[in-house]
Amino acid sequence: MTIHLVWLGIQALSIKSLFSVETTQRRPRTTVFYIGFLSTALNPKPGLFVLAFVVQLVNPLLDPVSTQMVIYAAWFALLTATGFSLMGILSSQLSTWFKNRPALVAGLNIGAGITFISSGVVVAFMHQP
Repeated sequence: MTIHLVWLGIQALSIKSLFSVETTQRRPRTTVFYIGFLSTALNPKPGLFVLAFVVQLVNPLLDPVSTQMVIYAAWFALLTATGFSLMGILSSQLSTWFKNRPALVAGLNIGAGITFISSGVVVAFMHQP
């Protein structure tokens, strides 16, 4: 683990492109939507989380349990869609901001490299009982 962290740090410092804001080819919105939808729909972890989390909110003394679960799941889906939409909008603006500040991007790459190396050194000298 230690050697791996130090190696990642050295790589980040030497290639200087761990973090970059290069423009990619523009894709149609429908393609982006379908890629995002399929990668989310085929990932079982969010569904399992909803099933494990929503069950704790259901009150068996109220309406039918299935109705409550559907309402909570729909609310969770709405919050998730809103959160991902905001992340997409804000990341686009953040990308534009970073493109105008190449020195900051270089600093982030150096900071990442130093963080990896220092984490590796700390792990190497940790005392384990």
